Amino acid sequence: GELTVLDKEDDKQPEGELVVTKAHDDKVYQLGEVVTFTITATNIYQEAKDITLTEMKGVTFTAPTSENGSVTFKEVKPGESVTATAQYTIQEADITKQGFTNEVTAKVGEVTATATDTVKVEAVNKAYTLTKTLTNPPAKGYFTLGETAEFEIAVENTGNQALKDIQVIEELAGAKLAAGDGYTVNEDGTVATIESLRVSDTVKIKATYTIQKDDLGKKD
Repeated sequence: GELTVLDKEDDKQPEGELVVTKAHDDKVYQLGEVVTFTITATNIYQEAKDITLTEMKGVTFTAPTSENGSVTFKEVKPGESVTATAQYTIQEADITKQGFTNEVTAKVGEVTATATDTVKVEAVNKAYTLTKTLTNPPAKGYFTLGETAEFEIAVENTGNQALKDIQVIEELAGAKLAAGDGYTVNEDGTVATIESLRVSDTVKIKATYTIQKDDLGKKD
């Protein structure tokens, strides 16, 4: 957006104005993607002024660089413009709110004002994948009566939001889920619950099954 600030001294008519513009590449941003903002400030006062730009928390100046969130351009001549760039990484909270609004504060002399720029983000997507793998395939190519097959059930958060209270139910009669990291198992070993699963994280659930007489000759 564009912001114009008028500076009055001793109740006189404004001598000039500070114009601040902020822009970014207009597209839909994904979780974890970096947004680059271009901020331009023009001193159209009739005398040189210091211009200080201050970004909001989480937004970092990259040119010129800054460790405290502010950059100052000294003695900007009348009519001259200065440009700074700043970057921000899209967070999960921005996806939840369906947007991120960046606000920069510009100060010239004793006058302070702000300009904002809103970034579009991808739609909320709560999704996960479930993959079950046999972890102890027998060397002979098959199990015999009484042997135990061991499985790993991988649950991966493939969306852009943290997931809560995911239940994995073992539907094979006689199979048991075993306790492990990142989940709990009910008393009879048929239901595993993942309390929380962050974006891109994976929890691996252990399961076992002892081969029964009725299983002999079966391929699956």
